[in-house]
Amino acid sequence: MLYYPFAAAPTNVIQQAILYWDGLRTVVAPGWRSRLGPEMEAIRDRGFYAPIRPYRDYRRALTQDRVIPDLQQALSEIGPLDVQIPEEPPILNSNTMLYEGKLNPGVVDMLITQGYAVRHPDSPSRLYGSPRLMHMVISIMASRIAADNNWRHGSEGPESLYPHTDITTAFRLNVDPIAGRRVSDGWKVGRLTSDPSFPCRERVSILVVSGNSEKSMNRLVLI
Repeated sequence: MLYYPFAAAPTNVIQQAILYWDGLRTVVAPGWRSRLGPEMEAIRDRGFYAPIRPYRDYRRALTQDRVIPDLQQALSEIGPLDVQIPEEPPILNSNTMLYEGKLNPGVVDMLITQGYAVRHPDSPSRLYGSPRLMHMVISIMASRIAADNNWRHGSEGPESLYPHTDITTAFRLNVDPIAGRRVSDGWKVGRLTSDPSFPCRERVSILVVSGNSEKSMNRLVLI
């Protein structure tokens, strides 16, 4: 599982990664170790978690000539209010910022010069803008990373990556079709529910694979 848009996955995502997949990957920036919580540290020590350093591991997949066209196309299909920069910078531990180290320098320059993001005054290595824009950038990166990884290692097996998020806006940005770009397959795990109409007393979780692959399907998992 490739979780996005944040480097540190929440508890429910960690549990899903262990139950449904062979492990967890997230996109990280320099200094990522200091931002891992105890649960992430525990699964890393047991070999269930490995970080993805985009600036090192997927440099070719995230060049500006690949990311910027996707981003420009996505921006053209949403309203200006959706990408409006907040009047006040967010607090430093906010999840609505992007570490510059995750991005190609050309992408950083495009976001700043075209007025989509600014540097945080208290931490210039972090960019902030509208939450939807931040999620959009990471969604595109996750899609590019998964596609490149699966092209090299195959879309099945322990090395395959499938994007997953628990943030609704980020999920829709990654799987909704954008003209000229093939969306990646991804998982969205619904809340655990007790359904009295279902012919068992166990709680169920609905897992939906979204994408345009011929292998896309709905799956019901009992736990």
